[in-house]
Amino acid sequence: MKKQCVVAQAAFLIAIVQLLFSASAAHVLGADTPAVKLPSRDKVINLLSKVAFGSETPQISTFNGWTMWMGWDGSFSETYTPQSETFYWMVYFAPEGLFVALQSAKSNYSNVDTYAAIDHFFGILQSPFGPLLPRAYLNSLQGVTISINAFDSSFVPTGPLSQLSMAITSGRSYFKMGSLKALQRGIQYNSGLSVSFALLPFSLPFSVSIDYESSFVAGFYPIILWDIDASSGEYPVDLVLQELRSLSEHADTSSFPGYYEKEIADLMIPFLETLPSAPQLREFVTSTSHNSHIDTMIRATQDWLRTGDTSKLPASVDLPEPPAEQYETMRPVKTITDMCFELGYEHGYRSTNRTDTIYADCVTTVHCRPAEDCSLEVTAEEIAGLIPDSQPADFEGVDVGFDTPPESQLAGGEEIYWTTIESGKASFTFVNNTDTPLLLGVQVYPSAATDYKTIELCRRKVVFEETFVVPETDYDDIQYDNQTISCAAASVLGTSERAGILPELRLFRDTILVQTKNGKQLTALYYRLSPAVVKVLKSNPTLHRRSRNLLLQLMPYIQHAQKGNLVHLPFDLRQNLKLVMNDIMLSLPQSLRQDMQRALQLIEDNDRIKP
Repeated sequence: MKKQCVVAQAAFLIAIVQLLFSASAAHVLGADTPAVKLPSRDKVINLLSKVAFGSETPQISTFNGWTMWMGWDGSFSETYTPQSETFYWMVYFAPEGLFVALQSAKSNYSNVDTYAAIDHFFGILQSPFGPLLPRAYLNSLQGVTISINAFDSSFVPTGPLSQLSMAITSGRSYFKMGSLKALQRGIQYNSGLSVSFALLPFSLPFSVSIDYESSFVAGFYPIILWDIDASSGEYPVDLVLQELRSLSEHADTSSFPGYYEKEIADLMIPFLETLPSAPQLREFVTSTSHNSHIDTMIRATQDWLRTGDTSKLPASVDLPEPPAEQYETMRPVKTITDMCFELGYEHGYRSTNRTDTIYADCVTTVHCRPAEDCSLEVTAEEIAGLIPDSQPADFEGVDVGFDTPPESQLAGGEEIYWTTIESGKASFTFVNNTDTPLLLGVQVYPSAATDYKTIELCRRKVVFEETFVVPETDYDDIQYDNQTISCAAASVLGTSERAGILPELRLFRDTILVQTKNGKQLTALYYRLSPAVVKVLKSNPTLHRRSRNLLLQLMPYIQHAQKGNLVHLPFDLRQNLKLVMNDIMLSLPQSLRQDMQRALQLIEDNDRIKP
């Protein structure tokens, strides 16, 4: 086996070990919450009958009082005063369909820095208006958010973020009405990426943000209509999943709306099968006594908020989930939200009978790698295919605009990168540090060649390849491939070469970018935490505690390996690691046990990780 693959196996061991680090009576509407008058059933039916594509509706219906949403936001603070502004792109679930909306908020927060952040989120809330969720109610709803950051000194961003302090964050948001201290019965889970110029010489272990102003800017705009019978009282996520599976199977993909409906359904289904289907959320929604774990967290946060001292977080208020775990679950949210808004824009265009834009009914998938150059390309042939009686040469010199990724915008870049068709092509190259999927639009600026119409080309869905990259060493037999040193995943896993092996590495992925003591660069090691493993650890406190204690013992070895050194675990520690991983494996679904068994075999074969 090549020596660089021995290094890769040591790095893979680190990824396996880091997986162990994951996991973590009365209604809360208080006396100071104003009473509301519930609308009649006839009024609800009358209001919902007016829902139409391209038109706003001032309210949506609920699932027996419950509303769900997902989306992403952009936050920023331009001064060192502890205040920030946030703009939200929202997708709401209702029995009559999916809706998009725009919202904004201003907040006081606990850190002292200038920063910009992008968050992905999913939330669920019990509406005090029963069968309806009015826009006016959301206009008065303000968030209380508690966040933690993944301050990993080994993570060094590249590309546009290389000069900034960067962190992956996770958080939970609770909700109050205006200046009232009583919290509503709802929760939102957040995961994001932030960059900052900190004024303090140290990082705070958690941060708190409390809204003091909120605004419902636009919406609700319907994008997909269905007819879910919510009277059964079933868990809303289950009802929506049934509808999405049907939509995925029967959508008419010959048109732009049908194509996007299927894409949205195919991305939403696996997401809704993870966090939104988690036992804690299900217990929260179905609890009639309001004594679920989430209810307890809401009450503890409400009591803390009422003390007036928000500078310290009491032990009674649980910290959010580990950022790496939350990030894994929330990865597809922005792409889903962007697709929903694209569909909303197209519905608005059609509803007004506009003729100044041509839409391509397609999405093109582009494969890239995190922390490496990713290039998008448009050809004159692609444009000519949308314009009758045109030739590729007609579009030489026309302006083409590429949507830029969120990371570039966080670093102060423009929302659209403009270039021109030269020699029949136009391209845009960027670097993305995370492996979050992206949906990027591409447009052609109106000109004589386009009959003075905007051309919306195929959207580019950027997904990140399953790769395993190893650090540079002093060995002479390393093979260079596009200036990246790599070896077969089969060698790393200790198995024979076969199709489909790279996706198995998705169980253990994140991004680590460091430099060795000799200045050699460890380009990237990707691992991803398995939701199945996280579920096992959360449901077994004893095993979770053993895993965390084991990690503390392993930390010196992890840090040693991250500096570019090979590691050799002592026999007792290696045996303990095998015992913990074996116990995890016994609780995993059968389909995942083989992957864990290969990891155990890697630890068993000491020669493969010994210097």
